[in-house]
Amino acid sequence: MILHRKKIIIYVGGTILLLSMVAFTLYYLLQGITEDYQTLLMTKKEEASITKDIENIAEFENISLTYESEFVSFQDIFINPDIPIPFIEFLESASQSSLLELSIVAADPKEIKGDPWQSMDFQLTLEGYYPNFVEFVEKLEAAPYLIELRNLSIRKFKGRLDKPAGHGELTLLVRAFVK
Repeated sequence: MILHRKKIIIYVGGTILLLSMVAFTLYYLLQGITEDYQTLLMTKKEEASITKDIENIAEFENISLTYESEFVSFQDIFINPDIPIPFIEFLESASQSSLLELSIVAADPKEIKGDPWQSMDFQLTLEGYYPNFVEFVEKLEAAPYLIELRNLSIRKFKGRLDKPAGHGELTLLVRAFVK
């Protein structure tokens, strides 16, 4: 009977030991499987993100091909800082059609903190009648160039016999953005 009890205790102890070993083994196996599953989920999310990025890039390329001609014309709104002749010719043409005398002083291109592009300042001095000044400024505002009108001042010629009544001088600082 004692032998039978010892056998039962040994079987129960062995079974408990075996079950605890199986439980620990299963625990570590399941923990590894869980970590691998989490890694797999992260990989699938990254793959989905990369696939979406590839689709977005393809869509952007299609859009850029569609609007390529507009992008080219967008580049034309910037003046060439080395040779600003087309812009100066535009200014001269606008002043002549507005019946104004024009004097231009150009500064070197510079980069101003906070501005998205380099710019070049042009100081314009115009002589003529006041309504013509307004016409000239309207032509500048409708110019095919990216410009900013700054520091406008108008001076009337008083007591000058060589200038007719209503004749004045317009000084205007124009900032033109360059390529």
